[in-house]
Amino acid sequence: MADKKFRFDKRRLWRAAAVIPIVIAAKLISLYVTPNYGLMLERKIAGCLPWDVYWWKKQQAVLPLARYDVILFPSRGMEPVIEEGQPIGKMVAGLPGDRVRIEAGNVFINDTFIGDVRYGAKKLGKPVSYWDKVYTLGKDEIFVYGSEEHSWDSRYWGSYPLHLVRGRITAVF
Repeated sequence: MADKKFRFDKRRLWRAAAVIPIVIAAKLISLYVTPNYGLMLERKIAGCLPWDVYWWKKQQAVLPLARYDVILFPSRGMEPVIEEGQPIGKMVAGLPGDRVRIEAGNVFINDTFIGDVRYGAKKLGKPVSYWDKVYTLGKDEIFVYGSEEHSWDSRYWGSYPLHLVRGRITAVF
């Protein structure tokens, strides 16, 4: 039994040894060769999206955004879960003018179910109805969503200012 565990750890070590130089090379290229692009690494042990490394195009204006675009933005008002100013990657689930409804712990965008708040309610010791509300996103607001159950996203902290989005990101691995 211990032998299987050892082999598993050994494979992970070799995989990391192969990936780390690639990530470092990509970061150096993004800094010096292509200054309009960047590399973002998910800093959490369990991220909010199913990938760990992202390539992003640095843009001042990212309009127009589309539903399910994966974007990069700095955290704002998300403490104590996420430190202020940390780069975050999430999917766009709601666009300006969309109607957001959180009812009995279920989250809907324009009456389409997208997820729930059950994990967060349990983790934070709140009833699932704690975040219940209905609102329409303003012209400078989006609703961002992480695909993973434990994601800390607009379900809990509300809309995000569209003008603060730094760019779209693409999953590398």
